[in-house]
Amino acid sequence: PSAIVRAGLKIRLCDIDGEVPDFDYEQLEGIIASHGDRLLCILPVHLFGIPTDVSRIRGLVTGKEIFVVEDAAQAMGGEFGVEKLGTLGDIGFFSLGRGKAFSTVEGGIIITDNDHIASHISEVVSGLSDYSAFDILKLFLYALALMFLMRPCLFWFPKAVPFLRLGETIYDQDFKMKKLSAFQAGLASGWERKLQQLINARLQNAGELLKTLEIIGLTQSWGNPHNLPSLLRFPLKVVDVKKRDHMLNISEELGIGLAITYPDSINHIPELRQFFGGEDFPRAKSAADTLLTAPIHPFVTRSDLEIIVNVLKTEVMQDL
Repeated sequence: PSAIVRAGLKIRLCDIDGEVPDFDYEQLEGIIASHGDRLLCILPVHLFGIPTDVSRIRGLVTGKEIFVVEDAAQAMGGEFGVEKLGTLGDIGFFSLGRGKAFSTVEGGIIITDNDHIASHISEVVSGLSDYSAFDILKLFLYALALMFLMRPCLFWFPKAVPFLRLGETIYDQDFKMKKLSAFQAGLASGWERKLQQLINARLQNAGELLKTLEIIGLTQSWGNPHNLPSLLRFPLKVVDVKKRDHMLNISEELGIGLAITYPDSINHIPELRQFFGGEDFPRAKSAADTLLTAPIHPFVTRSDLEIIVNVLKTEVMQDL
């Protein structure tokens, strides 16, 4: 949202589906019908790597001057059918920040097959400043720290550091933009092989957690339970908010890395609240209140998974 406002544009929100993190398409069709001549783009988000139906969105805007900007920040390497997420819209972007599918500490990638858009992106990027030697030193130290702090047993440490602001929604229009550094390009060397190894490890860990869902009564959040997407984190719905918060407290005590998704829906960000005229988005709000995510990255051990499963079983099954 801060990037949209910084660009001089306005945000129009659409609620999500009640079962999966995708658009409420009935509401989306109404927005296109009533605001189509004023819409610049629709921005589908592959949350946690769960695919949004971009082909359906493209069908809705056929013949209209509306771009599809695909937010694949959490979905690098993921697929929808035989196509790669991030390649389905007019523009796609990936995050290379901490905790993403593939990381160079910070930064990102923008892709498009539209020559006109590409020329404008290139013009903007060419005007960006480079990383200073001091900036690169900070990146190097941050990369070393992440190698250790990604382990669930150490996750308490970055959460305890106030300036990292983990778990908060940070709204800031004054963010800095720089060209990707040679150091980050070096970190990305062999990215296809590394990315596939990371995906395989996450799929294996996600598969282990998925086996316990039917037993403990938790619901996965991507529709078809037999079609496991390439997840960044494993999302679970815990309808009882108090129970979810209790599980988070236990997670911090045991160091197993359970976390909430986002603290609230976008319309409740204080700096933006005035722009939505009191509109309510109840399913987005419900997702913020009920989703709990578990780590599945390669540093998660089988022992970590067993502890996570035991916590879920104990907390969810005690009232069944």
